[in-house]
Amino acid sequence: MSRQPMLNLWKYTVCNVVFCCLCILAAPAHPFGTDHPAWTWHEADTELYDPQFSPAGDEIALVRKRHVPDGAEAEMTPEAQIEERFRRIDQNERYADPEVIVLKIGSGELMRLDWGWAPSFSPDAGRIAYAHQTKPISRLRVLAETLKGNEVRVFDRNRKTGTTLVKPEFGYLSDPIFAPDGKFVIYSIGDATNGAYGGNVGIGRVDVESKVNEILYPPTKEYELYHLIPLKLYVSGELFALRARPTGPGIYLAPSYVDELLKVGPPASVVYSWGQHDWQEQVPIAFAAAEDGGLLVYNGGWRKPGDKVEPRRGSPPKVKEDPGVPCPDGRLVVQAGESTLLVRELSTQKALRSLSMKGHIQFLTWSSDSRRFAVIVTKYRDKDEEIPLFDELVVVAL
Repeated sequence: MSRQPMLNLWKYTVCNVVFCCLCILAAPAHPFGTDHPAWTWHEADTELYDPQFSPAGDEIALVRKRHVPDGAEAEMTPEAQIEERFRRIDQNERYADPEVIVLKIGSGELMRLDWGWAPSFSPDAGRIAYAHQTKPISRLRVLAETLKGNEVRVFDRNRKTGTTLVKPEFGYLSDPIFAPDGKFVIYSIGDATNGAYGGNVGIGRVDVESKVNEILYPPTKEYELYHLIPLKLYVSGELFALRARPTGPGIYLAPSYVDELLKVGPPASVVYSWGQHDWQEQVPIAFAAAEDGGLLVYNGGWRKPGDKVEPRRGSPPKVKEDPGVPCPDGRLVVQAGESTLLVRELSTQKALRSLSMKGHIQFLTWSSDSRRFAVIVTKYRDKDEEIPLFDELVVVAL
């Protein structure tokens, strides 16, 4: 399973976000507590993506997708298995397409919404916005061309109907989130940014009721290369986003970028700059809400935007820095290794709890009350961890 962990959303990562009527193997693992995962869920031979808690923390919306071997894994998979998988796709062109579902935590009760990516709950949980996968892609890799034409839709849970809010003028739309008042959906505009691979290059906003659409940050190019806008987030009711500006021409990506934090506006204004970095350095940058409701940025450590930062000298550190994923109220941060999770107090970096996962951690997200987080862990068929078995959703209660 070719995967890219979504823990480093702040860098120039292509969101390789890529249904299943197989026997459900889910079951509650433990009652909610502080010493064990609260609940786990999986389906056989199924990939999971984009978990998001409901506002009350009792549900999770996510994406499931039947697994199709690719690349080196396909070379190690018996030909009969590959042929059987494609025979099923011949019978149903949506066999291995991404599907948005909602799970009830604890019971595993499941509701299917539509084909798509990146579900997001409205503040009252009555609606779910998502990026609709408009064309079948079961045989295809997730690239800018296969995402092209994807629109933003919203599912009304009371009426049990879906409605298109906005279609793309070019490229595709992705990663919708609701504004804090629930009246608007903020979405990203995507296009090819690294050869065939796609990335977010702009931001738009659409009124849920009137469907009036506004571009907040238009796709912009310098040196014939896009500004990259990999992450957007509300902090204390204001919309912020990361921007990477190319500093010179390049074939696919620029040789270096200036990384900046924007208050989106419009007009957009820079509130913090990490300076210029070679794109191959992969210097970790991030931002989040502080415990007092203010803004935090990560630059060699979590700090206020106005704090003085000593310039980096010499080569990048040999041990990769890990900002972790802060909780919404700014008290805690979770750092994820390949198979381990470490919960720290954000202000002091004091380690509070360590957990070990059997498999590779792919995604991590917090509940809005900062009392739980969820991870997706890939389980493997072989001891060499080359052939994936399934993805498991793990909910941890603090």
